[in-house]
Amino acid sequence: MPQQISLRCVNDLRTMFLVHDKRMLSLVLKELDSLVARNALSSCLAGILNCRLVHTIIPGSAKLENSTSSCQTGVCIKDSYLLKPVRSGKGSWILFGDQVTQEEWVSLLQGMRDPCLKDGKTTYVVQKRIEQRKYDVLLEEDAGVGNFPLVGTFHITNGAFIGLGLWRSGPVEFVL
Repeated sequence: MPQQISLRCVNDLRTMFLVHDKRMLSLVLKELDSLVARNALSSCLAGILNCRLVHTIIPGSAKLENSTSSCQTGVCIKDSYLLKPVRSGKGSWILFGDQVTQEEWVSLLQGMRDPCLKDGKTTYVVQKRIEQRKYDVLLEEDAGVGNFPLVGTFHITNGAFIGLGLWRSGPVEFVL
């Protein structure tokens, strides 16, 4: 029975575009003014989204070109940013700016000038690094309590809290 159920459990396209494809965040932020003008969103809600959504620089954009130019002239704040593969989930394959050299960072940004997805090439978005709060967590009884980042999800439908989703913690930094 579990094998039959697992054959039918897949992410629908809404999940793939809204959750896994990180370029969507940039598009939502870009459209806020238009949504307010069409009365699809209140200006208050647009302001909240603008403050709360992670500002994302997508491949091939003018913001990417500005960031690349700044880094080439020596004014690079790469340590405050990270690169996320556009279609990856669960924090996989993320590159933190402080883990690569200036030259590698500039090379990665230059590789993002072409926004097209290609086989064998990872396409990234640039996002500001958010320092995570750490919590005392008991991961293994033998190791005792450690101070680690704790990340997770919760579910809301039509403004009503439905419940908690997955949560994880560990000695490495997680990014959603």
